[in-house]
Amino acid sequence: MKPEEAQLARLIRLVKADGVLDAQEIELLVEMAERKGFTKEDLTRLADSTPAVSPDPGPERVRFFYQAVALALTDGDVARDELNVLRTIGKQLDLDPVAVEKVLDHLQQDHDAGLSREQMEGLFEW
Repeated sequence: MKPEEAQLARLIRLVKADGVLDAQEIELLVEMAERKGFTKEDLTRLADSTPAVSPDPGPERVRFFYQAVALALTDGDVARDELNVLRTIGKQLDLDPVAVEKVLDHLQQDHDAGLSREQMEGLFEW
């Protein structure tokens, strides 16, 4: 499995973790997947073969959020729908909303500079 496909599978796992995949989540997943070059068929195949799993508390959740951010940055631009998906992921991971917004603000202001995993982990407390 290619790294971007693995990241998308992890994102699907998280979205499915609450047991409900609503229309807005599906729409955002489709938009994000298509921006990354995946077809709806690719997304359906991944969704069907990916079990729902909620990451462990603490640092593991921040690492998962970092992977979702990395997926959003793969095409060099972070669209508004991707920011909304990342915000939703932060909520589902029960991350500090203030820290999530700091990450999203950084992405909007200077996404070319990136944000290391260590820098991101420093924004969150657990």
